[in-house]
Amino acid sequence: MRFSKGLLLGVMSIGLVACASTPDQTAPLDLENFFQTGGRDSSTDIDNVARDASKYDLGSEENPVRTSGIAGQHMYLKDLRCADGKAPSYRRLGNGGPGVYGSIVDIYKVESAGSEPAKSIIWMDLYHPGHKDTWT
Repeated sequence: MRFSKGLLLGVMSIGLVACASTPDQTAPLDLENFFQTGGRDSSTDIDNVARDASKYDLGSEENPVRTSGIAGQHMYLKDLRCADGKAPSYRRLGNGGPGVYGSIVDIYKVESAGSEPAKSIIWMDLYHPGHKDTWT
């Protein structure tokens, strides 16, 4: 198939104009905001989400424990006690992607050797700066 030089230049010109008018999709990521919110949309109504989440067990996927940073996660986990009164062991399994609040959640495996429950999974959302939950 043969194109005329004029037709080819016309098509290329339209393509260049279209490219020039496309909005910049590579705006820089606001890292400070991301680290404060875990990627949560600023329009998320935390109080309404928390009210809905409270219908589920604390620490479940549907109602993750909200903490203020990694230190808050460790404080919560260190405060846990097994039925025999001893502290359980725990380890982070990884992140579970965006949770009910829209921010990234962490998943922890908690084990109580010789006590009940022997093993549990706890979902935690560390992107709630200054948050004080009822467990504190």
